[in-house]
Amino acid sequence: MKLNKILKYSIGLLLFVACACNQIQKQTVCEIVIDVGKIITIPFDSLNIKYLQYIPLETNDDVLLSHHISKMLICNDRIYIADYHDSKSLFVFDFQGKLIFKINRVGRGPGEYIHFFDFNVTESGDIYLWDTAQSKLIKFGQDGSFQTEVQLSSPLINFMLFPNNRLYANWIFEDGAMSDELAYYNWETGKYHQILPATTSDPFKFLLYTFQHFSQSPYGCYYIPRFSEIAYRLNEEDVIPYIKFENIPLPSKSTIKAWQNDIREMTMDRVSFKDLHSIFETEDYISFVMEFMSPQQMVYQKSTSNCYKINDLKENMGFDKIQACNEDTYFSIILPDVEEALHVIKKNALHMPNKKQLDELHAESNPVIVAFRFETP
Repeated sequence: MKLNKILKYSIGLLLFVACACNQIQKQTVCEIVIDVGKIITIPFDSLNIKYLQYIPLETNDDVLLSHHISKMLICNDRIYIADYHDSKSLFVFDFQGKLIFKINRVGRGPGEYIHFFDFNVTESGDIYLWDTAQSKLIKFGQDGSFQTEVQLSSPLINFMLFPNNRLYANWIFEDGAMSDELAYYNWETGKYHQILPATTSDPFKFLLYTFQHFSQSPYGCYYIPRFSEIAYRLNEEDVIPYIKFENIPLPSKSTIKAWQNDIREMTMDRVSFKDLHSIFETEDYISFVMEFMSPQQMVYQKSTSNCYKINDLKENMGFDKIQACNEDTYFSIILPDVEEALHVIKKNALHMPNKKQLDELHAESNPVIVAFRFETP
């Protein structure tokens, strides 16, 4: 089927977005300003954990996840987990950890992918997988059945799809070099429209702390360019400068150049800020991760405008950073092959209804999802 016919008649994904804009919304003041120099460091013990649940994911011969989880989304009362590298599958679980279905369609035919590198889920439950090797977006129904696919004009790394079919993409490559940092795709012309220009021709020369540069949550979707003090909020029509991080120790241009020439320089740098990612917004908090020598989990409290750095998460909860959220609950992933993580799970699970199930975890078990709510001091 020709592209123009797909755009005209296919379900959902392939509608033309009429109200396109190619610029960031002009505003002089970000809605939220976080002074990094005033972040309050708090011990884990000072948090009021209001809810904590460990959810072991089903483990059997048909459900074997890599211990290198690529991406997790929580939506439609389901847990979506992608393993891009080992099983090359998308797994969908319920909140009891039982597998609902998985998508594993490696190949070159319709509905098949060679290397899927991102996915999105709509409110209706439709799933979109991006095959970076074939530059195509594949749509699956809420039961995992193949629906349709479309070829895009150039490779990208991550994407964000909104209900009006506005598709944002990052790291667009043309002729082997990155041309756009952030762009949106025009379904009618089949072309990308630049929103943020590329600041480097090859972002893979830098040490990468995440391959997921869009952060998706019920209260906001965010994009953070590398080495930037601004986090942008995305919606169906605009890209808005939303959070400004003041007094952040951004690397100088000469430092960035040195890192690009020799990645070991970046690894050994103990002072400079290296990345900011994983922004997730709930009803009360906005969480994010800052990378220096190690990941530092921060939470911004909306009601007080205070920002906190939480110490000792791994020792007390079994993970070091938040990886997803729904309206009021944060989620992360724990890998049972780490002995210390297993110890934390079993210590915290003493009074949980599924204590017996958690006690049976071992190094070969699938990852464990942790769901929690908290209050800062």
